[in-house]
Amino acid sequence: MMLQDGQRPHPGPDQSSGVAEAGVAPEPHFGHHARILVVDDQKLLNRFICRTLQNDATCYSAHDGESALAMCREHLPDLVLLDVELPDMDGYRVCRLLKADPRTRNIPVIFATGNLDPDDEVKGFEAGAVDFIHKPINPAITRARVNTQLTLKRQIDALRRALAMDGLTGVANRDAFDRELASLWDQDARDGRPLSLIMVDVDSFRAYNDAYGQAAGDTCLQRVAGAIRGQIHRSQDLAARYGGGLFACLLRDTDADGAASVAATILLAIRNLGIERAGPDADGIVTANLGVATAIPSPGTSPDALIAEVQRYLGIAKSLGRGCMITAADAV
Repeated sequence: MMLQDGQRPHPGPDQSSGVAEAGVAPEPHFGHHARILVVDDQKLLNRFICRTLQNDATCYSAHDGESALAMCREHLPDLVLLDVELPDMDGYRVCRLLKADPRTRNIPVIFATGNLDPDDEVKGFEAGAVDFIHKPINPAITRARVNTQLTLKRQIDALRRALAMDGLTGVANRDAFDRELASLWDQDARDGRPLSLIMVDVDSFRAYNDAYGQAAGDTCLQRVAGAIRGQIHRSQDLAARYGGGLFACLLRDTDADGAASVAATILLAIRNLGIERAGPDADGIVTANLGVATAIPSPGTSPDALIAEVQRYLGIAKSLGRGCMITAADAV
């Protein structure tokens, strides 16, 4: 769909859930809102642990390794309290699988075990655990160890968010974008799901910066970034600054029509900022050109072709003038 400023987007799939802040993990759920997954095949013990932690967290229960892995991928708990002995696989394997998955590798794992053998503890730490709690469960020790790990995770997550953020605009930086694109590409190649990429280029931004000064240019980029972020609401998606006046949005599990719908709202949101701009090539306000591309990743491939495709569409949009958007359907 080729769209110019002033046109309304055609209705598309519901995007009410669209791109989350800065491509960094959402704020963690600490204090009373921490989420802990307790994994033990003894249901009475599960309930006892959950009661022990009820003032510190919301607890979820799983009783075998497979269900624990599924719940971690779906709910992304802040911490996993994991029994070593489970009916379908041992806790060490569960821990190794969590650490091998980019979606769950940063979730801290505390093992619960009745075995006091130091070699088993070494095995657990080598699998990626951060601590051990010994059975029978001591409520005071359990709470202390859990709260220590939640505090550490909060501090580490805050550092990760700071490192992944573009200091000027508050969206993700280029490094965070590159890491997230590679991770999502691999995940969607396994799952067979579509991945869409939108590139947003502020029209003639260098000329705007030269005409109005760096301070005004910085303010312009901040407002444009806010407009982009405001159209994307899903925590699984990413808005990032790609460089200069160029931004990028990753939309997971979004087909071409859905991506075009989101892009159209971004195009209009930037225009509706009404940022004043004078000059022979301007119509009084700042606008942007957009390229939109979608791919279903294949195992063993890289996202380079997707980037090249969206950059080609962005180039076509820029050749048409200001405030244009080009998708694959327009480039045929």
